[in-house]
Amino acid sequence: RYTASKDGKTVYAIVLGVPKTGSTMLLETFDKKFVPVKKVSTLDGREIEWRKKVDGLQVTVPPFEEDHAVVFKFSL
Repeated sequence: RYTASKDGKTVYAIVLGVPKTGSTMLLETFDKKFVPVKKVSTLDGREIEWRKKVDGLQVTVPPFEEDHAVVFKFSL
């Protein structure tokens, strides 16, 4: 699931469940149009490794304490 800030400068991706630490996730929604991502982080400010791929945006999953859902913050 995705939501955005009112000013359009931040997009949040909410992932139900907790993906395995160190795995990668491909967020294909970012392939539908050019989205100028500057930074990807957790809500507590930890930067996340990411890269733009032809078919989406790939993020490397950091350790999370949560057990129901995690949120990635994309600064545009």
